[in-house]
Amino acid sequence: MHNKRYRIIDTTALLMWHIPFDTDVINVTTDSVLKEIKKDELTKSIVDSYLEAKRIIVKKPKKEYIDRAYRLALETGDKIKMSDTDIEIVALALQLADEGSDVEVITDDYSIQNILQRMNINILSYFRKIKNIYNWVLVCEKCGKKYPNDYDKEYCEICGGRIIRKRKNL
Repeated sequence: MHNKRYRIIDTTALLMWHIPFDTDVINVTTDSVLKEIKKDELTKSIVDSYLEAKRIIVKKPKKEYIDRAYRLALETGDKIKMSDTDIEIVALALQLADEGSDVEVITDDYSIQNILQRMNINILSYFRKIKNIYNWVLVCEKCGKKYPNDYDKEYCEICGGRIIRKRKNL
């Protein structure tokens, strides 16, 4: 018995109209990705035809996987650079992999790639594939105070310096 093979499609691939269609792979995306392409009428029309022909299906990740993806993004320090759509892409990849499916994600987003590579989930990138996996920390660029990865302010509470993201050695 063969596992189902899924290819999760991020916004970039849809906007580029560059989606591989293989007979043995189920192309899937999320509602939030579809909402991101609404502004581009031509792309929306093309994607609507893919949906109608069932060449792409829409899946919603379960809440437990959204929570898990969010926690992973906080742990790695990637959350500050991720949208809710990005979290959903990661969550869906985790869910389908846990269900025993072979999963590949098409994305050029570094933060999504950083998390997925840790989880040994395949990535297809058109322009920007990461070379290394990183953890990130939030620090004040002036005084060096470290902040937790869920710190949501732009400036340091001590000196008023800008909070930046720095790579942390693994």
